[in-house]
Formats: sequence, C-alpha cells, structure tokens
Amino acid sequence: MPDTAFALGAEILQPLVDRFSLIPLFVLVARLCPAEAQGTAFALNMGLLHLGSNIGSYVGMGILSLLGGVEPPAFENIGVLVTIRSLTRALPLLLIPFLLPSGSPMEDATQMAASSSVLQLKEAISQLGIWI
Repeated sequence: MPDTAFALGAEILQPLVDRFSLIPLFVLVARLCPAEAQGTAFALNMGLLHLGSNIGSYVGMGILSLLGGVEPPAFENIGVLVTIRSLTRALPLLLIPFLLPSGSPMEDATQMAASSSVLQLKEAISQLGIWI
C-alpha cells in the first residue's frame, strides 16, 4: 500500500467515517432528552468523545513505548501494534447488547422506558425486597 493512500485513509477518511457513525447516537439522545436539554446533552456527548479520544491517544503512546517503538526502517513490532489497535477498536462491540434500549428510535422516551430491560430488572429486584 502506498504511503499516500495510507495517510489519506488514516488522517482524512477515518475521522469522517467516525463522525458519520455518531449521527445515530445524537439522534437517539435528541429524542430521549427534553427539548430544553438537547444542547447540554450534545455538549456533554462531544466533551466525553474528546475526553475518550485524548485518553486513547495517551494509552496508545504508552503501548507504543512498551513495545519499544515502531520506527523505520525495521518496524519490528508493527504487527503487534496493529493487532492491539484492532482488538481495542472492536472491544465496544461486545457492549452493544447491554447498552441498546429495547424499542424503536421512533418511540418517545416514556415508551422506551416502559419496555426497558433495566426497568424490568429494577422491578424484579424490588419484588425481592431489595431497595435500589
């Protein structure tokens, strides 16, 4: 793969795809929160995304220093680095079943909350006599 194609994909196309992949999250948040809190919810989500990006950069630099660096011309540990990066980028996929609310994005917040598995879990726990 030519260096220019790699740089184009890594520095221009990947952030663009990342931004487009966040649109469903923002639509869901806008539907779930009250109208007067949508700006705050958007700002909070963007702040958390930037915080996560910065933490990821620092963790990446730490992993890179643990691997002894990946520098030309040897690129000794690049395979290990790419494997770690791919696995950590796929890790959030394991959380999807636990984070998605039941229902449709077209429903309002009260309908989603009524069919929420978290609400059902709270009801089951409260029937056992445990206060949450």
